[in-house]
Amino acid sequence: MAVLAYLNVVFSQIYSWIIPAIIGIVVYRWLRKPHPNFPPGPLGFPVVGVIPYVSKNMVDTIFEWRKTYGPIIFARFPANPTVFLNTYETIQEAFSKQSIKFSGRPIMPLLYEVTNDTSGIIMKDYGHEWKMQRKLGNKVFRGFLFGDRGFETIVQEEAKLVIQQLKKKVDEPIHFNVELSKATANVISMVVIGRRFDEDDTQFKALVEGSEKTMGDPKDALLVQMSMMFPITRFIPPVGNAVKRTIKLHLDILDLMHDFVVERQNNFNSENIKCFVDAYLFQQQNSNPKEAAVFTKHELHSLVKDLYFAGIETSSHTLSWAFLILLHYPECGKQIQTEIDNIISEDEPGLNHRESMPYTCAFIQEVLRFRTIVPYGVPRMTSVDAELNGCYIPKGTTVMANIWGVHNDPKNWTNPEKFDPLRHIDDNGKFFLSPKVMSFSVGQRRCLGELLARSELFIFLVATLQNFNISKDPTLDKLPILDDGVMSGVYVPLEYKLVLTCR
Repeated sequence: MAVLAYLNVVFSQIYSWIIPAIIGIVVYRWLRKPHPNFPPGPLGFPVVGVIPYVSKNMVDTIFEWRKTYGPIIFARFPANPTVFLNTYETIQEAFSKQSIKFSGRPIMPLLYEVTNDTSGIIMKDYGHEWKMQRKLGNKVFRGFLFGDRGFETIVQEEAKLVIQQLKKKVDEPIHFNVELSKATANVISMVVIGRRFDEDDTQFKALVEGSEKTMGDPKDALLVQMSMMFPITRFIPPVGNAVKRTIKLHLDILDLMHDFVVERQNNFNSENIKCFVDAYLFQQQNSNPKEAAVFTKHELHSLVKDLYFAGIETSSHTLSWAFLILLHYPECGKQIQTEIDNIISEDEPGLNHRESMPYTCAFIQEVLRFRTIVPYGVPRMTSVDAELNGCYIPKGTTVMANIWGVHNDPKNWTNPEKFDPLRHIDDNGKFFLSPKVMSFSVGQRRCLGELLARSELFIFLVATLQNFNISKDPTLDKLPILDDGVMSGVYVPLEYKLVLTCR
């Protein structure tokens, strides 16, 4: 008994200083900066980091932090401590002038869980293999291998077919975002696999519906975001189930894409290059052994996945925002239609008309600024230790460009909360392409499909307003507000309907 009593005293004394010591070490390590010039930021708490400070709308939180901590902020998220670049100047300095240091890619857990690797263009880390894949992608997406089947022709043909379908649905409320998803899905299908799908095709319907579900469910989107910021929440059934549903949707879409690629591979003709898959297979056949090790079938499937996901969602939801904005600002639609009537009349809209339609181009650029589809771009990672504006950023740090912050910075725009296309027109009445609208990012990882996306935005918008007037669903008391949306990979508007009437 005496021994037990003695041990009790010893252990109580040990606990009395060990536990405080452990707590002290944890607090010290938490408070200690990794480097004297490490970027400033909110302190947060051990384990949960800055999560308690984050509001429902994270862009507002980061914007407020910027006022306190400046253009470069370090935020301790439990899953991935992150540096945010909050001004146009810091983003340009990092991603353009120091692009080699800031072009890495961290592992993104949810996407990694879907694909089980980091192949393709979006997820692959910066290096020789990524540069080879990107070089081929740039070559194809600039139209060098399409001949007469350039982006413009593909989008124009799809626009004509979409208008024909829409004329069957006039004078009734429709989910216009669904029509837009079908259109952009067919455009990217033509570009990637050289095939257009009928509206009632089973595989095509599954592709479009699956894409919509992965992006448009507000509840699942919020829960998935929570799991990415705080992984332990996946053990909570509602969060874990939302993640499982999202992963299954992505896997189902990947299966469809795999079938599309295999079908194209089986019909490949090296003398008739019509699409991205053809160009990739041609490159594969005509590469030296070292290059052939890069251009593999597995990489091809991953690239197709990247192109489909990015190509469908970004363009369709940008257009969806554009038409919702037109419902809120009908005078903008009238001005666009005035340009259409004066410049195009009943001719087919083409990219050659852009130079003569400054207001239409300004409207599109203002949509890109006003509703930033990807508020922080895709995460980057430092490949080496870097210095930015006097701040030390160590190798392997996740870096995010606060594009939303640039698009809403009063230093860049007068009354940024106001939708105003005229801010993009100069004193001579000419449209100017502002570098401070950064929707397609900058640097070596700038969006591969930018030329295609810009073609879609102009031609689909103009073709629709050339043929129809739009109005809100008369059964609704009010429209969804422009300040609310669903953040799930991309920022999408809340579901709405509109009515088309023939002009």
